[in-house]
Amino acid sequence: MPFDAHLRDPEAVLDDATEYLRSLSAGGLGVVRGWVLLGQEAQDSVELLSVVGSAGESTRVHLRLVNTRAPALDLSPADVSSGRASALIDTWMGAWPSDAVEPCVLIAPMDAPAGRATSSNIAEGKADEVCVWADGAHVCWRIDRRSTRVSESGDGINMLVAESVADLVDRVQLALGRPVEVEWGLQEERPVLISVRHLAVPAKVAGPSAGPWRRVSLALDDEGT
Repeated sequence: MPFDAHLRDPEAVLDDATEYLRSLSAGGLGVVRGWVLLGQEAQDSVELLSVVGSAGESTRVHLRLVNTRAPALDLSPADVSSGRASALIDTWMGAWPSDAVEPCVLIAPMDAPAGRATSSNIAEGKADEVCVWADGAHVCWRIDRRSTRVSESGDGINMLVAESVADLVDRVQLALGRPVEVEWGLQEERPVLISVRHLAVPAKVAGPSAGPWRRVSLALDDEGT
């Protein structure tokens, strides 16, 4: 089943993080595209490997156990072409939480790179500075969400990707009315959301006018959106 169809299914059981993706997808924001396997199919490593193989051997494949915080699995083209993917999938499934009784697995072909981002710079107390990390990078990109200017360059991705991710993260924050931390990836050279979670912002960062973080009275009319 396509992941977007799963998100639209009123019978689908979704945790808060996946419910965010449903809401954002309905609002037209870029949410990861892929397939899901449910229940017994999701627990069948042969079936998982078959779907991974259908994604082709020239792209990275991202596997995630939906509705949990279990670590994801990223398979490189070399993993798939060499046959290592089967053992990696078995090891990954062996580490699933014991309460994953009716699992839902997302399988998504992805471009490189990927990473995470936050809608606020918690470390330096800058509520309006978006931070974008690439996987494996040591320095994040810092981008002022109001001016859209780069405050500090990072590594691992170019400025165009960093700015595109920052714009997406800011739109997520505005849509949900709260600060967020996201995992992002690229599909067809465009950033997409892989996961979205609420970001706990200390009062000293949110400032004295914080509702749930100023309830985004960062309101749309003065944000240029």
